[in-house]
Amino acid sequence: MVKHWLLVYSAFGAFVWNANASVLGPGDELIFQIDTSGYFANALRYGAPLLPSHVDLTFVSAPIADSSFSARLQSADGTVSVSFPALLSFQPGYFQGSGYSGPASTIYGGLSLPAATSSALFRDPKLFLYLQNAGDAVEIGLPPYGLSQDLTLSLTGGGLSVGARVSGAPNFVSQAPEPATNLMLLGGGAGLCLASFVTKRFRRIQMRGAVGRQHTED
Repeated sequence: MVKHWLLVYSAFGAFVWNANASVLGPGDELIFQIDTSGYFANALRYGAPLLPSHVDLTFVSAPIADSSFSARLQSADGTVSVSFPALLSFQPGYFQGSGYSGPASTIYGGLSLPAATSSALFRDPKLFLYLQNAGDAVEIGLPPYGLSQDLTLSLTGGGLSVGARVSGAPNFVSQAPEPATNLMLLGGGAGLCLASFVTKRFRRIQMRGAVGRQHTED
């Protein structure tokens, strides 16, 4: 299987990130784009409440020991953000699927939404789910599945429960400044030093040329 690799930076330095697994340092985040339009279509079809009142989250990974994450939902315009009420800890379990069957670790989370909050959060059918590492550096993911396939988000309203669609690979956000900033500053300083050296050298050549012409004229 072809893997797409990307070099990212976190508090622990440079890590390789791909669509199947990710190493997250403390405070690092994965941001998933969620499409909830399926819930609204089914709510209209079956006469269920148009606004979800509860959200369930499941994320499965290769076996992980003692690791916790915080989770929050954010509206598409960024004006509303709602956090799951507690840290989500990976629990040991077993996964069975077409690409992998064996030991796995899973986090579960539930979030109840008041009507006003649900209305503001789901004003646009697209929203974002943030998963933030609340512990030490850890690798999450269940290859060969992509990270987006590891996540399941269900929306419930009345007697209707519909799975939301995860759109594309998640974005990676590090809480640490990128080392590239220091390299840019170093490169800029070296460039200024080189420019200064060339300018001074050119001035010396000009002065020598002027002195030579003066002796010739005399």
